[in-house]
Amino acid sequence: MNAPPKPLFRAPIRHALALIAFAAGGWTGLKGGGALAYAVAGWTDRDIAELKTLLLWSTLAGGLTGAIAGVWLVLACTRCSREAQNTALVAGGVAVIVGALLMLGTFDWPKSAGTPEVMYEVRLPAGLPQPRLDRVNVMQWTDKAGHGCYVSGVRRDGDRPVIAGSFLASGQGERTLSLGLDREPQSYWTVPIKADAKLEKEFGPWQRIEFTPIPRENATPLPPGEYEVRYRVRKYL
Repeated sequence: MNAPPKPLFRAPIRHALALIAFAAGGWTGLKGGGALAYAVAGWTDRDIAELKTLLLWSTLAGGLTGAIAGVWLVLACTRCSREAQNTALVAGGVAVIVGALLMLGTFDWPKSAGTPEVMYEVRLPAGLPQPRLDRVNVMQWTDKAGHGCYVSGVRRDGDRPVIAGSFLASGQGERTLSLGLDREPQSYWTVPIKADAKLEKEFGPWQRIEFTPIPRENATPLPPGEYEVRYRVRKYL
């Protein structure tokens, strides 16, 4: 029977290499685990902010798996015992399985019914300067009660600024949105989204906004021009 191959380096050197590989593999795994969580968010059309717990466990599991993989690589390259290499492989496999189970358990699975979360995009008239995000005000009004809508960002579509965000279509009755480019509501329009709206994979077509009379006295109207809006019911809460 052939004797097992002799390790390439002495124990202190192998230990030092293993520590370096543990740190390098762990750092690489942390990055990879985070990237995996962002990829899952992209594949499932979710905002990563909604998957914070999944992001945490994916990052930690990736870091642990990468660290163990680094140690195994050193063990294999320095011709350490087969038992040590197999132990590292088993530990890595356990880390992968536990990480996958934690990710599956913490993923916020889509619902088939509930309160619709509606994404919106408002396209401003051509030639207007792009408004500052901190001064954009979008509010939802029902029965004279209003609350702010989420504004996720401002971008350009050719020479037209576009404001994007989302709101919850909760409650019954007519729903109104208001838009303000200087922190205060300036113009209002009726939203055609109902509480029983169906999910949509893409935005609907652009619709010209027909503003209603301003219910507030001394309110400054929006700059003149053509305003358009489109919606998408993304998920249920």
